[in-house]
Amino acid sequence: MNTANLVRIQRDAKAGFYIYNALYQKSSNLNNAILLQELAHVCQSILLKTKEYDQPHTLFVKIKVWLICLLAKLMGLTFTLRLFENATGKKIERIKQDYPELYGELERYNTAKKSKIAAFKEDILNHMGSIVLGLNDALVELSGALAGFTFALQNTLLIGVIGVITGFAATLSMATSEFLSQRHEGKTVSEAIRSCMYTGVAYLFTVTLLVLPYFLIVNPFVSLSVMMLLVLAEIFVFNFYNAVTTGQSFKRSFLEMALISLSVALLSFGVGYMVDRMFTFEL
Repeated sequence: MNTANLVRIQRDAKAGFYIYNALYQKSSNLNNAILLQELAHVCQSILLKTKEYDQPHTLFVKIKVWLICLLAKLMGLTFTLRLFENATGKKIERIKQDYPELYGELERYNTAKKSKIAAFKEDILNHMGSIVLGLNDALVELSGALAGFTFALQNTLLIGVIGVITGFAATLSMATSEFLSQRHEGKTVSEAIRSCMYTGVAYLFTVTLLVLPYFLIVNPFVSLSVMMLLVLAEIFVFNFYNAVTTGQSFKRSFLEMALISLSVALLSFGVGYMVDRMFTFEL
């Protein structure tokens, strides 16, 4: 029987024990701190179950603990720990045939860890709807506008400047609309402000990302191509993050957002082509 996966599971449990304890010490949220402590205890139980497969790998574990703690700081607890535990879950699945009894025990521990991670309280997850609103609106609206401007104007600097002005105005519009929408739904002023901030930041980040090629590349059609690649990259990253944190289908949401953004860009490009045929611009 191949014990390699059991060695990896034991190593993950050891890393998890140190990760959850390190994050527990840094947590300022009481709910999350309790959950992190409980997760450390679950990892300790797994270590006891797999102690005969323990091997010295101190440096590897230390590096893994450092990387996971850094990622948790940058990307949030739920995303990072789900990613970490999903990888462990796949290793547990591989021992199902060779070690059915041990598999059953480890799978119960793994299920317990997943339920505790799902109970984390994070501000960014509470405002995911506001982030989706900002990202999706900016991706659809600005990518379409830039595609239309590209064919109609064919001047990268001018397109970039117009894109910045349009994007900044649209950011303010979206943020204030989200604030008013939240207030209309009965949210407090502070909650509405947080929602509009998430929407505004998501929108402004997307604007900056999409107009950047027009300031760095001279050829407008190359700029357009790079911009559309950035659109797909942002959609991919966001939907991957959302799929990991919520458990939703990555493929369906990615294809849906990508199809909408690319369709709008194509239609706008066509409008820009017609405008270029109908009018003459002296730039």
